[in-house]
Amino acid sequence: MEKKINKHGLIVNEEKNCLQDLSNGNMNFKLEYLGYEFTYQRTLKVDMSTKKLNAYKEKIDKAISTYLLSPMQMKHKRLLISRIRFLTGNTKLTNNKGGAFTGIFYSNRFINVDKKISDLDKYLDHKICAIPNDVLKCKLRKLKFKKGFDEKTFRFFSPMELSNITRIWK
Repeated sequence: MEKKINKHGLIVNEEKNCLQDLSNGNMNFKLEYLGYEFTYQRTLKVDMSTKKLNAYKEKIDKAISTYLLSPMQMKHKRLLISRIRFLTGNTKLTNNKGGAFTGIFYSNRFINVDKKISDLDKYLDHKICAIPNDVLKCKLRKLKFKKGFDEKTFRFFSPMELSNITRIWK
């Protein structure tokens, strides 16, 4: 197999390549592919990949640290709420031909196990503890990844708002 791959100028990534012997009746496996983690043990379970989970956590960290380090926290309070609303919800991207949808459900629609989405809620709750403003904490604690996924919670943002929300993650 490797010779055929090399023939086309490609190489096998040994860290990401794993042969699974299914001939011995061992049908249990786990693999990550395209942002999903596939686990098979009698049934196929699909969850968010660890890499994607960590990307969400990094965005949460960046949103909260940007707010905490801002000399004008009162001004940036609304922006922090918008960023967490964006992460925990779903939206339609504007200014594109297909009118694509994105968000916690639309970017993870094949998931049939929500363990890592629940883990994101726990992570967000933990990070919110660092915020000194109790009113802001209360508002942020109402925003949940699980609810955005299960209920396909939709949020509307103008193109300018989307630009302001996402600029810290680029």
